[in-house]
Amino acid sequence: MTIAFSPENRLDLRAFLRNELANRCARNPRYSLRAFARHLGIDHSTLSQLLRGRRPLAVRTIERLCAKMSIDRAQCQQFIVAERTRRREGGDDPERVRRLGRDALVLLSDWRHFAILELTRIESFKPDSRWIARVLGATVDEVNVVIQRLLRFRLLEMTETGRWTAASTAAPMSFNDLLDAVADHLGNRSGDGTQAAVTWDPRPHDRSETTLAVDSRQLNAAIEIMERCRADVTRVLTSGTQKDDVYRLEISLRPLTSVKP
Repeated sequence: MTIAFSPENRLDLRAFLRNELANRCARNPRYSLRAFARHLGIDHSTLSQLLRGRRPLAVRTIERLCAKMSIDRAQCQQFIVAERTRRREGGDDPERVRRLGRDALVLLSDWRHFAILELTRIESFKPDSRWIARVLGATVDEVNVVIQRLLRFRLLEMTETGRWTAASTAAPMSFNDLLDAVADHLGNRSGDGTQAAVTWDPRPHDRSETTLAVDSRQLNAAIEIMERCRADVTRVLTSGTQKDDVYRLEISLRPLTSVKP
């Protein structure tokens, strides 16, 4: 069996295993973390801790997992060297921290991350990449990449029973909630204690974007409230005699699903 490794997966066994789990779940909606653990020959709680980076990877564990996944010796050795390097440096190397920072910006700017987290809250949700792809009008590959990123930042949890849940109890999760979670993760991952900060314009501004699972029967009432809000904000901002800057006011409510779940 030929295994294709992405640049990140080649140096991170955890990333490879997360990707493999996501792919198996996409092929079989009933597949679970517990089933994957059985295939690897380890306890499901141990696997969960390994995938989240909460448990170190011993050399023997890496070798055993590689054998179970039919990974050749050369690639297995790369995983061992990479794990030893991370331990020796006491954290992630600067390039990996920068890469995590770039990944965080993608996460914060791509609405599909918010959408998938909220989809887990609806009654008809199915823990299946193909179902999510159909609902969001995306490809399965695109959905799997998003799922991997959510798992990497510990925003999505896959339980041993096959259930997917948003890690945050905030419902809905706002943009600022997601930003805080990403900042915390980057701070914990950085070897020198620094965070890959998101640069903001210092002028007064607000971004109250929220993705949420809704009761569609309440949409018309919500739109009426939004129309009143837009009129009030516009009146306040244009009532002054001094016009010294230009802002864009965006108050929108639109479906993110291509079809109703």
